[in-house]
Amino acid sequence: MRLAVGTALLCAASATLAAGCFREATLTDCQLVVDRTVELKLRELKTTQPETVKKKQSEFRKELEEAMKSECLGRRISESTMTCVRNADRLATLQKCLD
Repeated sequence: MRLAVGTALLCAASATLAAGCFREATLTDCQLVVDRTVELKLRELKTTQPETVKKKQSEFRKELEEAMKSECLGRRISESTMTCVRNADRLATLQKCLD
């Protein structure tokens, strides 16, 4: 309970400095999640042939974009979540950022 209260107080105290601990995810945020997911999926598949990369990128984007709009847009996120997304080096790591 103390930790929760402490966290709430920290958020309240930093609100004036950082405009709050959480904000709603924008289309740009969600697009970054899609882009990073596609990049990491391709890396894990070890796909390097340009034609295959282009085809897979298109498939993955189509598959992810609708889900991201419904599951991402407007979701409460923090800047630390977005930093985690930017720095993720594996899909599993990216998923942990978003959990």
